[in-house]
Amino acid sequence: MSLLPLHVALAVLIGLVITAGSAFAMWWWLLGHPPLAPAAPVDFNAESRYRLLTIALTVTGGIGGVTALVIAYRKQRLGEADHAREDTRLFNERYARVAEQLGSDKAAVRLAGVYAMADLADDWAIRRQVCIDVFCGYLRLPYRPPAGDESDDDRAAREERQVRLTVIRLIRDHLRPGAAVGWNGHDFDFTSAVFDGGDFSGAVFDGGSVSFRSARFVGDVSFRGVVFAQGAEVSFDDAVFDGAKVSLIGAAFAGGEVSFGTSDFRSGTVDLSKPAQWRRPPVLDLEKAGSVVVLPPFDQLLRAVLNHPSVVRVDPVNPGKRAVAIRKAHAIPDQEELIGYLGRVAFTDRRIHVGHEFEIPYAETGAVTFTWHTETVGDGSDQGPTASEVTYGKIHYRGFEERLYERDGVLAELIRAISRLPRSG
Repeated sequence: MSLLPLHVALAVLIGLVITAGSAFAMWWWLLGHPPLAPAAPVDFNAESRYRLLTIALTVTGGIGGVTALVIAYRKQRLGEADHAREDTRLFNERYARVAEQLGSDKAAVRLAGVYAMADLADDWAIRRQVCIDVFCGYLRLPYRPPAGDESDDDRAAREERQVRLTVIRLIRDHLRPGAAVGWNGHDFDFTSAVFDGGDFSGAVFDGGSVSFRSARFVGDVSFRGVVFAQGAEVSFDDAVFDGAKVSLIGAAFAGGEVSFGTSDFRSGTVDLSKPAQWRRPPVLDLEKAGSVVVLPPFDQLLRAVLNHPSVVRVDPVNPGKRAVAIRKAHAIPDQEELIGYLGRVAFTDRRIHVGHEFEIPYAETGAVTFTWHTETVGDGSDQGPTASEVTYGKIHYRGFEERLYERDGVLAELIRAISRLPRSG
């Protein structure tokens, strides 16, 4: 049996001291405040003895009460520990049964195991990642898609395909907004998995890592409306797209890291033509992508990047006085459309206008660099302002440089995003 926690033992000791002290004070008061060291013996008559008996019973009751509290506390702690052990035992038993179902040679039993594992993941928060790892591990198992004949092997492959599609659908449902129990923020490892179908549409990846590294896409897979939010790390590096029709129409590249950098685009279609957001474009090698990757027009991608909350968008019909003044200050030609501005930096449909004759074509934004500086302003004298440090940035491009006071680095973020925009043709 374990000892009482230190804070409980201390509380019990304090309680006993207070009880004993209170009893002594009551005894001293009932006896008429006698001297604590009387010169002569005190005469204990019947009334005094009765009072002492009452005090003794009170002290005994107080000590008994403290003891009862200690016993009740111990019972509660033991009960909670027993309950936790029982919960763990039940969950372990459920996990073992579900794992056995997933290993069955009968598709119907495996399908039941898939639903049971999803329920277990919902109920077992502290081991949810373990259940997710089982799902991902199942998809990584060797798999040969159905060939389309009527052989026994092909029939088994079609049954297995339904089990795999169910796993994907359950993962998707738990990553969608409004899910009763969300699995967002967990890791999903689909490395080397084979996808001959699957629907991830509407899923939100907003944390954790998601790996499709070396996966093979050989069927229709939907990522329509998927959100790659800030904090997500999604990799399709070394994935093979061979005859697949992969749709990312309506996908929001909203700050997460998405990489197709070393993907192998052999045949089929990877449709990126209509993104909902392009705040942080995916890493993409257009030379490797060839005609497999369908890109939106550059103008659409640019406008998506400039849909940053810090950028003031310009209405071409009613541009406003500030937009007119910026156009005039930069001598922007009439044939260029002013999309928006950030401070005094203007973005048109063709280039970035930083200052007088300081223009950056979008095709050359990769050559832009930034440096950050701090200088002291004022000398703190009675005649001058209080000395303070001012932070500013400088934008550099092919011999041009301009001082900027965009302290949050939004301009740098936008130019880097524009430099990564894929351009077809």
